[in-house]
Amino acid sequence: IKVTVSRREYSSYGFPQGHERASKINRLEVRAVGSPYTWEELKNMISNKLYNADSGLVNLRLNQMRSYSTAGIISPDQLDSYIEEIVLEVENELSYYIGDLVEGPGAVLGERAVKRFSKPVTVELCFPTIPGTPQPYVRYDGESRWTGLSPLTVNLSGQLAFEVTGTGEYVVLQRKSGLDGIPDDFWAKESLTAFVSRYDITRVFEGSENFIAPEMYVTVGEMVRLYVLVTSGQDFLSPDMEQKVKRTELKEVLGAEGNLKDVSRQQMAAVLFKLYCRKTGADMGSLAAGRRIYIRDFSAIDGRFVNAVELMLDMGVLRLDPTGRFNPGSPVTRAEAVDAFVKALRLSGEEL
Repeated sequence: IKVTVSRREYSSYGFPQGHERASKINRLEVRAVGSPYTWEELKNMISNKLYNADSGLVNLRLNQMRSYSTAGIISPDQLDSYIEEIVLEVENELSYYIGDLVEGPGAVLGERAVKRFSKPVTVELCFPTIPGTPQPYVRYDGESRWTGLSPLTVNLSGQLAFEVTGTGEYVVLQRKSGLDGIPDDFWAKESLTAFVSRYDITRVFEGSENFIAPEMYVTVGEMVRLYVLVTSGQDFLSPDMEQKVKRTELKEVLGAEGNLKDVSRQQMAAVLFKLYCRKTGADMGSLAAGRRIYIRDFSAIDGRFVNAVELMLDMGVLRLDPTGRFNPGSPVTRAEAVDAFVKALRLSGEEL
């Protein structure tokens, strides 16, 4: 079996829309090579090349090393260095010898490409730790489209493992984060960056593939998708699932609202309360703010949301404006929503 792995930065086949390359493109080729030698003959020939008493690489180098060590002309440190050089020489000579055995003149009786594996093979790729949600993609030989795969593991230091069933090109892609154009000193930049490093924000906010538009208001539909994304994962994002969550978990908060209506601050406080309890397993009926908080416009808060508003303020997830008002009926911007969700997730023990 001849295995060839190559790496490059470009592919002849375009990536899915809205994605960009996070790793180099790794190409795997496997060929079955016909040899005039049996496996036992190959093993014996390689063993003879290494250990033949007269001409074996190992014995020749050992004799050479003994002559130097017994002569006492080199120090122990020099001897260690010399041994390393000898080992490298043996490895290089043996690799050329094996190459001639399996690929030299007359050594190849025929060969055939192997394109499919009888069992999945694990591949591990490295990528830089930059904002975005990494996902492995494969373009198998004979196919023209890239297919997304579910990773087995994702290491935050930049390693991702997944399984493939054939040869072709493998790469780690990430959806464009939508953060380009947001200045580094923007008040919610850290929260936005942290969120997109774990979650695919483009699945939540309409038209955010190229720019998240942080000052746009969050609609009811987007708030439901945001809740589903962080509680169940992006695989559960679908119109049916979103409607189910809206009619059950979020019924008292958003159930009667149209999906295109803007979400208010008091509604978001209630969603965050449910999120925190869902993540921690806490009983909603037993949680309350640990201190008395003066809210200048307290009377404007819907009675259904008072406990959630006070608790989220007490926990530091939400805050009052400079005048001490909560503004419960005001719409919520995308930046405010993401910032609050990041704070609530961190308080519930999630690393972001």
